[in-house]
Amino acid sequence: MSSDRSTFQIADRCNNRLASAPLIGWTMSSFRLLVAPLTVLCLVAASCSSEVDTAGTAQSGTPQTGNSAVASMETDGASVSLDVDGIRVTATARSETAPPGTSLTIAPTSDPIEGSDIQAILGEMDSVAIELEGGAQPSSPIELKFDLSDRPELAHLISDTVRPLVRSSTAGEPTSSDYETADWDPVTRIVSASTSHLTDFQLVIADAGKAFDQLIADMTMSSGPTGSSCSTELTIDGADYSLASTAPDAPVQGCLTDVDGVGIEFANRSDQYYGVSSAPNGTYSNTGAVGSNELLATWLHSRSGDGLLLPQTGGRVVFPPGTAEATVNIDVDPVALQLGTILTGVGMLGVDGDALLTAFETGSTAWQCFTSAAEVMRTYDKIDARQFRDMLADVAQCGLTAGQLVNGSARNRALHRMSVAVSLFTDLPDALIANAAGAWNEVIGNNHLKFALTSTTSDLKASVPVAP
Repeated sequence: MSSDRSTFQIADRCNNRLASAPLIGWTMSSFRLLVAPLTVLCLVAASCSSEVDTAGTAQSGTPQTGNSAVASMETDGASVSLDVDGIRVTATARSETAPPGTSLTIAPTSDPIEGSDIQAILGEMDSVAIELEGGAQPSSPIELKFDLSDRPELAHLISDTVRPLVRSSTAGEPTSSDYETADWDPVTRIVSASTSHLTDFQLVIADAGKAFDQLIADMTMSSGPTGSSCSTELTIDGADYSLASTAPDAPVQGCLTDVDGVGIEFANRSDQYYGVSSAPNGTYSNTGAVGSNELLATWLHSRSGDGLLLPQTGGRVVFPPGTAEATVNIDVDPVALQLGTILTGVGMLGVDGDALLTAFETGSTAWQCFTSAAEVMRTYDKIDARQFRDMLADVAQCGLTAGQLVNGSARNRALHRMSVAVSLFTDLPDALIANAAGAWNEVIGNNHLKFALTSTTSDLKASVPVAP
């Protein structure tokens, strides 16, 4: 046992009753993780005004029963601790957290927190419930600490790319899941976090570097079949149409089709999002299956008035009958690229695209903030690692600002989860951020495509003399 642990036990005995158990705090946003399962035991009551009870009762006279611990709020606050499979979990409340005499309880939960299918989770512990008497919520944040001193195999997982998070959720309510960021002290081996909402908590270890690598991979090109049978030449109502591209070998291919007017079918063989604009204005629609992440990107992009060609799928621009010529510009869209890649990364940390779509659709603050932050990326010909990191920080702040009432609604919790997940990326090493910036520059710089539609009428062709 470390000297820190001994000191803590002496302080607990001074506070009335010693409970040798760590308190489960939670750190960071929304991830479903798999660390070592831990079983929560014991509770401590704090108050130097009472005598030490070697039988293990809480300071306020509330007995320590089985796998729980209780402390009563005093003028200097209260603290409870519980040992969970070798991890000491401690919850500490300040005096203003609740009225004097209010009990603070920590205990293991009977039901695990739902949704532990997060791809980037390396480990998780059993959940623990922390509550104030009568289910009251704290008036000021409660500090959570997880002491991994006696669990070196867990402590050794944490690095500059693998980070601890605290997950919270109410049993039987999957939409209540949220995350809190956490700090790691490698000297004391303590993970610390704070929460303003008491419920069930779980410490998880998330591989943010792995999720970020997937974010980078999502920017890179990948080829696939177009699945299109149309051609670049077509005759409609006596007019011969032809379609030419400035980059015939580009990952986006176009061909002509007759759909109540002249239509241009586009097939995207890449993993990129492309903005589609035309002159004169045509009617754009997506022709492939659209998932929740793509719906969110499409919804945000639609506010620009242009269409959005989605990764590995198709789209169509239709011009009115009689259109003689038109130009279609297709460019990688920085806003959608940013959103799509971020969603890929945070999706590995358990952030649901469907929930985010609902959150953006039902509140203007989030999407206005996000699109403003993303639009900055349009101003750069190239970006460096600092600018990319700043972009991530701005997006994280958008989610935090829009989701300040984290405990008030599922919408705000979804935004807060996104914020916590993205904030993990902002603290990654410079080399990883530089890789992402490099991938961004490569994609944006090489993907400006133009398609030109021209036509010749039968009358015009008939008036041209045939060479002898």
